[in-house]
Amino acid sequence: MQNLPEFVRSNYQWSLRDLFGGALFIKLPLEFADIRYILQKTNNPTYSSHVPVSDNQEVFSNVNNDAQLIIELLEYHEGTEAFILKGTQKIIPNKKVNDTRDFVSIIMLLIRLKQFKTDLLITLNIPDKTLNQEGVAQGDGSSEAFTQNVAINEAMFQEAMNQIYFTDMETLENLFNTEMEMEMN
Repeated sequence: MQNLPEFVRSNYQWSLRDLFGGALFIKLPLEFADIRYILQKTNNPTYSSHVPVSDNQEVFSNVNNDAQLIIELLEYHEGTEAFILKGTQKIIPNKKVNDTRDFVSIIMLLIRLKQFKTDLLITLNIPDKTLNQEGVAQGDGSSEAFTQNVAINEAMFQEAMNQIYFTDMETLENLFNTEMEMEMN
């Protein structure tokens, strides 16, 4: 296979999406659907138990493999200007106490927007939906299919991070001033 960044650029269709009312824009593969649209327009039971998306978040779900891209505006904290983390965890999906744990690969990028006293946190969650002998999605992160899925989603993430656009400063200032006013009330 050709190198992954080139592969995702040439083999997936990308579209420009607006974030937070047009204050930011990002190019994403068409496979990443806005979760608000999915929740509003479908009766898909997969999404029926999800918590609604907060005003400080934009959430996109890969319709082919349930990977989720979450973009959040958070309170600013002093520190390094930006950093990226990569790891794995086992979680209980949808807060179902008696459910088995899902293996999830996670990539997080934190961008500090000091001038707006805001942090921009971008997280990609890639669950392992590999089926066990009973046909239940219960991967442990070791399958070749999951490893390839993670590699492709990571390449998509990297390409998308190179495709974040900030609109004019006035639009951004209005967004962040509105956010700060809401926090004060």
